[in-house]
Amino acid sequence: MRRATMFMCVALLVLSSATFGGAQTARSLLLYRFDDEPLNVEKGDYDQSDNWLRSLSLLVKNTSSKPIYYAEFEVTLKGVRVAGQPAMLKVRFGNEAFAGKKAANDDDKSIGPSKTVRLKLPTDAYEQLAQQMRAEGLRMPTMAGVRLRRVGFGDGTYWQDGHFLTQ
Repeated sequence: MRRATMFMCVALLVLSSATFGGAQTARSLLLYRFDDEPLNVEKGDYDQSDNWLRSLSLLVKNTSSKPIYYAEFEVTLKGVRVAGQPAMLKVRFGNEAFAGKKAANDDDKSIGPSKTVRLKLPTDAYEQLAQQMRAEGLRMPTMAGVRLRRVGFGDGTYWQDGHFLTQ
């Protein structure tokens, strides 16, 4: 079995949160990763409120030798199902056309090798999910998992779920 297909789960951050009935509730962001990921989460930041995921941002570093033109992280809300499906949000960098299908130009936005950028959870996607959760009587969970799903290098190659591939 390839090393790249093995998952490793680490607790990225655990922060104290608001007080509920005299007890503190810890917020946890878990990082699920493959050994050979080309983009590593260096740090996850969020506030300590009930809506802690609204402020989620990820500090990520390109660990590959090529510029990254597209990246997609999946944020899964632990133990929450909305309309019968696991509740999840996407954090993206760049244009999805670079996810293995499009060659890059010199002026296209990228994350260079060894460079770090901060990615934010889109507010509109969060608000839409929060509204659906309220409609179903659900509360924001205290734990979420983050997983890198896809990276596009802009040269016809991409990484997806632990594998480097070509179009």
